[in-house]
Amino acid sequence: MKVFKLAPDFAFQTFHTSDPNNSRDGEEEYLLDGKSKLSTWKPLPIFEADPGLELGNFAYCWDGGFVVDTSAAEVLKPILEQCAELLPLKGYKSRAYHLLNVLNCPDCLDEQRTKWRVGKKNKTRFAIEEYAFMPEKLPDSTLFRIPKNVALFTVVDHPNSSAEFKKIVEREGLTGLKFDEVWSEDGRRSRRKDLVKKC
Repeated sequence: MKVFKLAPDFAFQTFHTSDPNNSRDGEEEYLLDGKSKLSTWKPLPIFEADPGLELGNFAYCWDGGFVVDTSAAEVLKPILEQCAELLPLKGYKSRAYHLLNVLNCPDCLDEQRTKWRVGKKNKTRFAIEEYAFMPEKLPDSTLFRIPKNVALFTVVDHPNSSAEFKKIVEREGLTGLKFDEVWSEDGRRSRRKDLVKKC
């Protein structure tokens, strides 16, 4: 098995959920923390970050992770139904987008083998330099987040998975995402510097 971190493809449009040209006072506060938001969610507007860029099926949202269009959501429905909810956003150029709220948050990080960056003064962990996962705890839904981390991850070659997020994205030519390999079961690891935040 391998684990990849989802990364934005900045060749495609990114969004804000508040007008970057105006005051952000009064902006609706929300946090994607692995808990369901759908019952109280109010659709947010989205504003393009660079008008010259092409729209992708996925787009990085500076205020809260990734957004996904309806065509990608339909293709990925078998996976998203298992592990996520789609939070509606207000329409943009006749296209419907949703904020992707991944609810699958397994405790699968191998804390002892993970290489951490630690603060010099308070000795508090604040970033991950090299990930290590416990293979038996990786989810067969293949799309997940981990506690105390805001990033999204996907598993490849899970023995119990019938549909894999990364393989479907690549097979269908869905745009706006990149995949950075951060861990492999064969022992190879990639150095990362990801901020640790409460999930």
